[in-house]
Amino acid sequence: MTLLSPLILVVDDDDDDRLMLGQAFEEKASECRLAFVSDGTKCLEFLLEATQFPALILMDLNMPGMNGIEVLSKLRATPQWKKLPVVILSTSNSQEQINMAYQEGANSYITKPNTFEDLAHMAGILCSYWLNLVKQPTLKNSLVPQIIPPGSRPMKTS
Repeated sequence: MTLLSPLILVVDDDDDDRLMLGQAFEEKASECRLAFVSDGTKCLEFLLEATQFPALILMDLNMPGMNGIEVLSKLRATPQWKKLPVVILSTSNSQEQINMAYQEGANSYITKPNTFEDLAHMAGILCSYWLNLVKQPTLKNSLVPQIIPPGSRPMKTS
């Protein structure tokens, strides 16, 4: 049986940011597997369908539709997801947003670096810290969380 390497879920609506993050992790943390979604609703859908929960979620705050704070609130209110580590990765330096992110349960808040070199350095540190150094609780996804993303219909069970 082959074990999959830990997964990092990147939630960001900006195509360029997703591309740069992918390149940064490839350069400094190639052992990390990344999955990308472009908004909060897709994040929740990804988790509902996941066969393996991400070891870390990197999430932007300012996204259309469901923003990062709203997603974070839903994650923390859902028993199967409440312990998933979430790092906010945002261009905002607003102390109000930083405080709100931590209040809603963010594990860390990082302002997006301005250069690729700094982004790659950050990627290496994040992967090393969250996937190698930190010991995380066992997360079980055997039960389907009782949360329905906006626009989807509840599934009928027999």
